[in-house]
Amino acid sequence: MARRITMVLLAVVLAVFLLVPAVLAAGPAAADDLLAVLPQPPAEGQLATRADFAAMLVKAAAIPQSPVQGRAAKDVALDAWYAGVMATLKEKGIMSGYPDGTLRPEKPVTRTEAVVLVARTFGLFTTISSDGVGPLPQGHWAGSLYNWMCNQGIAPAAAAPEERLTVAEAAAFLSRVFGSDPEALAIVEKNAAAMAKVTAFRGKTAMDIATRLRPGASGTGGETGHIEMTTTFQAPANVATTSRIDTVIEGRPVSLTADFYVVDGNVYSGLTDPQTGKMVWQRLPREFGQGLTEYLADTRNQVLPPELKPYLHYRLLGATKFGDREIYEIGAYGRVDDPALFLKALGKGGEELQKVMPTADFFPAVSYWGRLYIGKDDLLLYGSDLKTVAVFKETMGGQPNPLEAVETVMHLTDYEYGEGITVVLPPEAANAPEVTLPLAGEGNPPEEK
Repeated sequence: MARRITMVLLAVVLAVFLLVPAVLAAGPAAADDLLAVLPQPPAEGQLATRADFAAMLVKAAAIPQSPVQGRAAKDVALDAWYAGVMATLKEKGIMSGYPDGTLRPEKPVTRTEAVVLVARTFGLFTTISSDGVGPLPQGHWAGSLYNWMCNQGIAPAAAAPEERLTVAEAAAFLSRVFGSDPEALAIVEKNAAAMAKVTAFRGKTAMDIATRLRPGASGTGGETGHIEMTTTFQAPANVATTSRIDTVIEGRPVSLTADFYVVDGNVYSGLTDPQTGKMVWQRLPREFGQGLTEYLADTRNQVLPPELKPYLHYRLLGATKFGDREIYEIGAYGRVDDPALFLKALGKGGEELQKVMPTADFFPAVSYWGRLYIGKDDLLLYGSDLKTVAVFKETMGGQPNPLEAVETVMHLTDYEYGEGITVVLPPEAANAPEVTLPLAGEGNPPEEK
């Protein structure tokens, strides 16, 4: 149960982080810098090979190169200039190669291949559902990924998918994808400034969570859950979330109520006991509460670790309407290969959570994509649609881990702003006992003080 509570806390932390646009955003990797990784300057109109694209992709996405230990494929020589980058992408599953065991490094890269390689770099493999609307027909090997990337504004929908890219086009594409649209970034910066002045708001979230088992694995997993949550914020750093959770425990459907409060530097967690139906309250360690309060206060001023800058990307997708309100539609996406950076943004609270469940031991990568809806007139946030995928390691605690990933889809709606919105701690929560969260690897339940 302690581990489950910790997982819920991490999900809340991740959701809060992703829902607050940050003024820090990735600066574009200059096309000239990408071209500099090639062994020689390309001629005008020269087609980009798969090796050229691989080298520029590793540079643009700042992917750490793995040491070459053997050939990446039978057609990749150990002494080839691209051997290291091809091995890196093959190891990470980004470049899977052909059925005959080749990677075909000298083959010209098509726009479809380039877009799919970028999608996989962001953690998108076969996990994205698609409505089939896009340049590629249903049933095409790259259809769901390519169409989804076009719909998110990451790939150019009007361009021919099977067209071969020149080196210059490939560099320009990667520079744009791994940077942020200046117009979108300007809107996000203004939104951050407007949100920093907000004293209180309330919003609703519908969240679907699904765990995915590894192919051929058996065990608990492959299940889904649905959460309906109302979140209230009151400056400087008081937060209340009330949630209804519909999930499956030990093969049977269960509905639970979960409440989470941050009030005056203390964190209170309430969860329905499935046996009695009564709410059981706990107060988390003061250190965690202080750290989370610090994070919430800093978030209002957009104080985020500079290390996160390469992972935040924004694109202006256009404009829409929520009722009579005109809204900017901003695409947001990215991938973090060191999720501990999220916890670093939490300060002291992140340190406490890291002790309980080091993210590096569980999630070697977290990817996120979605849309933010920002008012044109007041530049406040009025909703968002976000998806995250957290990938589990193959082993956990020295044991095989049957879970491959957990996916969340969040829809935020009904945002309200006003002085009359307050956070009020329930009396029964105020008297809750403080618990000591177990260190990672300890399977005992929280100890009450």
